[in-house]
Amino acid sequence: MRRPFSAIPILACLLLFAPALARGQDAIATDRPTESDVVYGQAEGKDLTLDVYEPHSQQTSQRRFAVVLVHGGGWVGGDKTSDVQQELGTMLSRMGFVCFSVNYRLAHHRQHLWPAQIDDVQRSVRWIRSQAAHYNIRTDRMSAIGDSAGGHLVSLLGTTDTRDNSDPTLARYSSRVQYVVDICGPSDIAIEPKNGIDNMRAQVVHDLMGKYFKDDPQAFKDASPIYHVDSKSAKFLILHGALDPLVPINQSEKFCSALQAAGVEAKLVKFDGEGHGFFLPGNREKAFKLTVAFLQQHAR
Repeated sequence: MRRPFSAIPILACLLLFAPALARGQDAIATDRPTESDVVYGQAEGKDLTLDVYEPHSQQTSQRRFAVVLVHGGGWVGGDKTSDVQQELGTMLSRMGFVCFSVNYRLAHHRQHLWPAQIDDVQRSVRWIRSQAAHYNIRTDRMSAIGDSAGGHLVSLLGTTDTRDNSDPTLARYSSRVQYVVDICGPSDIAIEPKNGIDNMRAQVVHDLMGKYFKDDPQAFKDASPIYHVDSKSAKFLILHGALDPLVPINQSEKFCSALQAAGVEAKLVKFDGEGHGFFLPGNREKAFKLTVAFLQQHAR
C-alpha cells in the first residue's frame, strides 16, 4: 500500500527528542552503568536487556526506590544507552534511586509489531521485582519515566495489568508501577485521521500496529492508556510542550482530566513555546527538577 504522506519528518523529530529532558545547556558528566546488558528475558530467541544504575553508596539498611527508564524513538528507534537515559540514570542514582534503563523490541521495518513493546517493558518490571533482594529495592512503590513513545509505554505500565503472564517464573509479580513521569507521550492512538498531519501521525502508529485504525479500532483502544484509566492507576506527572506538533497537547490534557476524574493524583505541566521536547533555555532543567521533586515526594 502506498503511503499517503511521508512519515520521515515525524520519525526524525521523534528520534531527535531523545536528549531533550535531562541535558542542560552543556552535557553533564555521566557515570557508566553499574551493570550493563543484564538479561531480563528472551523473546523470539533473542535476549532482552537493561542497564542498571545503582547509588555509589551501597550501605543502607532501608530498601531503595526503583525507577524504570523507557526510551523514546517512535517505537522504531532509540536505545537504553541514549544520552537522556544515561544522564537520568546517573543523576537519579546519585540521589539514591536505583535506575533500570530498558531496551524493548522495536517495530523497525515492521518487525516486532505491537504488543511486543508493552510485553517487554511489562516483563522488565516483573523481572526487577523478582530481583528485589539482589538490588535492595522496594517492590510496592516503583516509578517509571518515559519520553514520547516511552511516555506511551510507561503510561500503560501505570494503567494496565500484565498482558502476557505466560512465564511461570514471573507469574506472581505485578507489572504495574505506582508512579509515572510521562513526557510528551501519546495517550490515545485510536484516532481516525482528519487531515494531512493526522495522516502522518497515523502512518507512524501504523508502523507500530501493522494496520490502520479503521481496520481494527478496538486494538488501537487496547493500546491507548486513556482507555485503561481507573481508580487503580498510578500517580502521574505529565510534562508536555504546548506547541507539540507530533503529539498534540490535548492528548495530555484529556489524559490528565481522565485520571483526575477517576480520583487519581495527576498533574500536567505545560511548557509554553515548546514543541516535542524541551529546548528553550531553562526548560530542560525545569523538567528535570519537576521529575525529581515528584519522585522524592513519593519516596518520602
